[in-house]
Amino acid sequence: MRALSVRQPVARQVSLSFEQWSPEDISTSLTHIDYKVLSRITIAELKQYVKDGSPANTPMLERSISVFNNLSNWVQIMVLSKTTPKERAAIVTKFVNVGKHLRKLCNFNTLMAVIGGITHSNISRLSKTSSQLAPQTKKVSKFRLHI
Repeated sequence: MRALSVRQPVARQVSLSFEQWSPEDISTSLTHIDYKVLSRITIAELKQYVKDGSPANTPMLERSISVFNNLSNWVQIMVLSKTTPKERAAIVTKFVNVGKHLRKLCNFNTLMAVIGGITHSNISRLSKTSSQLAPQTKKVSKFRLHI
């Protein structure tokens, strides 16, 4: 009888922590995700939405709304997961830079989700975090990206 060989799984590190990603890489990845979601919305779904006034019968449109909301929530979670105001300010600054790159990529949908996340009341009431932000970052994070 022949003995079976068992392969050992290859140990590779696939995922990177958020801190290891550059704002450019994050914005490019988010743009690819947004493209995949938005490109699946058909004209028929848009017509159905206009007719009904509700995204209930438009699964791809509902999916795009869900992705938008989840992205905005993710931005908030990334900021709130840090324990010190300085760490939170660094994450807010990184997302502001992500927003700048999204604007350069003309990805206004994802840009609005990121802006929604960093200007949400959960984040904007963190006064100690806000005091750690650079003046230019404060301007931009207060919805002054000049879209």
